[in-house]
Amino acid sequence: MNYQKGILTEPERDRGEEIEYICKEIPRLITNEQNKALMREVTMEEVEEILMNMRKNKALGPDGYTVEFFQAGWYFLG
Repeated sequence: MNYQKGILTEPERDRGEEIEYICKEIPRLITNEQNKALMREVTMEEVEEILMNMRKNKALGPDGYTVEFFQAGWYFLG
């Protein structure tokens, strides 16, 4: 318990050097250009196009709402 308390009460400090060191050790799997494409803002038009082209009778998550629900309600939900 004392160990955990010690971690939680450790004073804040700049960990920039440690983070930079760790990041240098992680291999890059994508290029900067690919990263920029992944980080760009997604438009509502893109979301709508993807939703309207999804396979029918599938639930997008554990709530049980099917693709058809979102397609039919896109005007209100979008």
